[in-house]
Amino acid sequence: MPLPKQIKKLFTKKRKGVGIQVGKRFIRLAVLNNKQKITEFFTLETVDDPKQAGILLGEEIEKRKLHIDTAYISLPSNLTIFKTVKLPLIPQEEIPEAVEWHIKDDVYDLKEEVVYDYHITHKDQQGLTLLVVMAKKSPVERVKKVVEQVGIKPQVITAEGIAVLNLVGDKEAGILHIDREGSLLIQSGKGITVHQLTFATEEYNTLPQTEKERALSKLIDITVLPILSVNGVKELYLSGEITPEMEEYIQVSLGRITSIQWIYKDKLSQYTVPIGLAYQMVEDD
Repeated sequence: MPLPKQIKKLFTKKRKGVGIQVGKRFIRLAVLNNKQKITEFFTLETVDDPKQAGILLGEEIEKRKLHIDTAYISLPSNLTIFKTVKLPLIPQEEIPEAVEWHIKDDVYDLKEEVVYDYHITHKDQQGLTLLVVMAKKSPVERVKKVVEQVGIKPQVITAEGIAVLNLVGDKEAGILHIDREGSLLIQSGKGITVHQLTFATEEYNTLPQTEKERALSKLIDITVLPILSVNGVKELYLSGEITPEMEEYIQVSLGRITSIQWIYKDKLSQYTVPIGLAYQMVEDD
């Protein structure tokens, strides 16, 4: 039976979602309407200076006649640290102190003021599993300056890995996200593990063909395949800047994986992060 019109309104998302992936030398932006349909997306080549990057972003937004007041923003994956923390069943208010105890050595090693957030990824009678995300404060301040330069309020600043996870949910699967400044191998499901990979397409694209083959072998055969095999991953999602030659290599090398599929295919693949951010913004309405 269809819902009455006045009740339907309670279940309708009211706002659009805007996701902005701020890299060191590029920005990707995606807009979803309140029905989670992608209405706008673009990539902008920028510079490291946050003020100048913000000016370039503002010019592109103005050119496209977009009206953006707030957005969900991501930090570059190579500037974040992920850590899985297991805790006993403790009261919610005691979790922050317990997390800080578990990450104190990581914070010390970074030798700079650190910000962190955590997500409870699994809970059972044995305790809690948390995914903790850490970053130096300076990169966080940089991405804030970039978007605030054009009057956009960053409602949430999170890691690229969290944005990608938003589109896969709690499926038991692996996610290989290859991107310009860094890559990620994520295992989702009851407990989430994030492996940060040094592979970056901005470096890969400058290599001669023989070196490209070695780089892919190091990434897939030496790093990704053993992790997936040890954990018995049967389903793998691909996202990011994956070229046809990369996909072919992945399909051949990871042939034992039961299912290899894309989160988004073709031109939308590189927009997985901003789309994931925008999707979460709509969901959080």
